[in-house]
Amino acid sequence: GQVSLHTNYSSDFKVQNGASILFEHTPIPFIEEWVKTFVSEFKFTGQIAFDFIQTEDEKYIPIECNPRSTSGIHLLSNIPEFTHAFMNGQRRFIIQPSNGSSAILKLPMLAYGLSSIRSIKQLRKWFKAMRSKDVIFKASDPIPSIHQLITFFEFWIRGIKLGLDPIQASTYDIEFNGDL
Repeated sequence: GQVSLHTNYSSDFKVQNGASILFEHTPIPFIEEWVKTFVSEFKFTGQIAFDFIQTEDEKYIPIECNPRSTSGIHLLSNIPEFTHAFMNGQRRFIIQPSNGSSAILKLPMLAYGLSSIRSIKQLRKWFKAMRSKDVIFKASDPIPSIHQLITFFEFWIRGIKLGLDPIQASTYDIEFNGDL
């Protein structure tokens, strides 16, 4: 019933119309208060994430709840108190990333983010984002990045065989859309 860790990020760059590939902490007091109220009222314990949509009149409406960790974890994992707050909860204050903290999936940002740019403003944001910490690559451990390339190649080959793009091929064997 108490929030220990919290972050908000918008979906400025996504893989097609799906998952975000840029995570930039953006404080939104209304959302933080809404989440604190929800968690308190339902005495929720565990991980929870919400998707909100912003209306034209600048209001936020919750549209989805995920009772699990989502990509916001990339913004929290480098905070020194993260492990303690994650494992022990019960804090007098909420741990959040500093304003403007960001993380990125660089390979998808190169493959999908660049092609989604429609203005000079978006291009500037893309260049700024490319300076963010990569979620996958670490110079001290490059193997996950190599595996990311291998996995993308496997999805590309599967997509060719199935007549799908690599993103569709990546969830082909695990998604259910109501068809038999």
